[in-house]
Amino acid sequence: MRTVGFTKRLVIVAVVAAVALFVCDFTGRSDAQEEFSTFKGRIVKVMGNVSIRRAGEKEWIDARHGMELGIEDQIMTGIESSADIIFLRNGQRSKVRILEDADMSLMTLNLDKVTGDSEILLDLAIGHIIIKTDPLKGKSKFEVLTPTSMTAVRGTGFEVKVIKKESPIADGGIIR
Repeated sequence: MRTVGFTKRLVIVAVVAAVALFVCDFTGRSDAQEEFSTFKGRIVKVMGNVSIRRAGEKEWIDARHGMELGIEDQIMTGIESSADIIFLRNGQRSKVRILEDADMSLMTLNLDKVTGDSEILLDLAIGHIIIKTDPLKGKSKFEVLTPTSMTAVRGTGFEVKVIKKESPIADGGIIR
């Protein structure tokens, strides 16, 4: 008799668990959202005047050592200023040095939980950055978008520089 009661309770618990899993599958989360997560960058060095504008915010704040940076955060450096940001994901390390008078945003920081592949996309509006990264594994990507191009790396290092193009009129010249 006790075995029948225990079996009924076990079946009821199993049915409730199955219904809960079924309902959770329709909460708006897609499989793609469950497979991917984001990761953060961390400021490891600040020299001079470096400011951060958080995603969706209007106000700028002073950058500090140890500060985490996420998707759509924007970093600006002043004259004779720089900042170093480290990205760590699945044993891979990338370091970005943002040099003076730069304006850069973190556009994508994705990590595939299944494969371990990562994707970093930085948007450099103006300025100069130096990137050093471990060799990327699998389908991982590290890209930098500029107003005129996109560049990518698979490992080691590279530099990207965006300069402000002066118009002849702004320089006092005459267009003929």
